[in-house]
Amino acid sequence: GLQKGLEEGRQQGLQKGLEEGRQQGLKEGLKEGQQKGLKEGQRLSRIEDILELLSEIGCIPDDIRERITSETHLDTLKQWSRNAARCQNLEEFIERM
Repeated sequence: GLQKGLEEGRQQGLQKGLEEGRQQGLKEGLKEGQQKGLKEGQRLSRIEDILELLSEIGCIPDDIRERITSETHLDTLKQWSRNAARCQNLEEFIERM
């Protein structure tokens, strides 16, 4: 009886531990996913702003457009956004990149 009780207790403990682990993993995964989604949203928003500002002062060359859209660092995009807002022409912006 003791052996059977220990085995049942072990199984119940294992099931409970697995369920708690799944719940914790789900919470952590959701939080991490939200953070990554927020960063990607910020990145895309910055890129859109830069391209919109630059399109107002000229035709954006494909290589510059590619460089902007492939940038992943938010600080760089933030600086480029400022530059795009301040520059009088595309050549000036490209020099500041």
